[in-house]
Amino acid sequence: MDTAMRLPHVRRISFNPAMDDSRPIDHVEPDLRKPATERVAIWEDFVDIFHNPSAVFARREHGSVFVPMIIITVAVTLLYLANRGVLDPLIAAEARRAMPGGNAEVPADMQATMDQLGGIFGVIGVLVFTPIGIALTSLLVWIVGRIVGSTQTFHAAMIVATYSYIPMIVGAVVVSAHALFMDPAQLRGIYDVMLSAGRLVDPATASPFVRAVLGRVDVFIIWQTVLLAIGLAVTGRISRDRALIAGFLFWLIPTLFGLIGPLLAEMMK
Repeated sequence: MDTAMRLPHVRRISFNPAMDDSRPIDHVEPDLRKPATERVAIWEDFVDIFHNPSAVFARREHGSVFVPMIIITVAVTLLYLANRGVLDPLIAAEARRAMPGGNAEVPADMQATMDQLGGIFGVIGVLVFTPIGIALTSLLVWIVGRIVGSTQTFHAAMIVATYSYIPMIVGAVVVSAHALFMDPAQLRGIYDVMLSAGRLVDPATASPFVRAVLGRVDVFIIWQTVLLAIGLAVTGRISRDRALIAGFLFWLIPTLFGLIGPLLAEMMK
């Protein structure tokens, strides 16, 4: 009798660390977790955002925010400088309406000083407040995203907020077009050079609250709001219904904050 025990045939299995489910996901090779990110030039983002924003947000979700932010800030600043001849008098007029006394005449020397200071602080304001505006928009996107159940990171919120500012560049170009084809003497206020419902009312007689709300019914503000909602849906992995709710909040919350200024102006009169 053969005392040697015959072992049954055992199939040889090779060990692959990447297939070991007991290991944390962070140890799996990146190319096994998700496909490599397609390399796309930054200028293509500024084109694709007009017709395929979802693709832009998807491929830039983990990318750098500083390059597009710098490009947008420089572009907005240059367009402001090109439009100063039209914008500065309108901004000064809006400031006078917000002051106690409203439409009262301002002495010539005081007006000259206001115009000079307005020009200086206007350029500084655009350079400084464009990045600040993007940061605040990022915070709004992230907070609203948490309300509607988003898993979006704050970095992704900054990416979404930054690229959503591209319509504002187009809006500045529209202001330039108004400056070329409209008579400056016929411009009553800042909304007259914008594609908003605020241009439908007379700034001398309309309530500042009405003008503030109508000013938010603007082609480029709505366009930006839509981009914010799309970006949140893509990077936050939420449904379309939740994105619609978030989009409404993106429009409503800044509108409510925009009413604080008219309210204070009314209290000071």
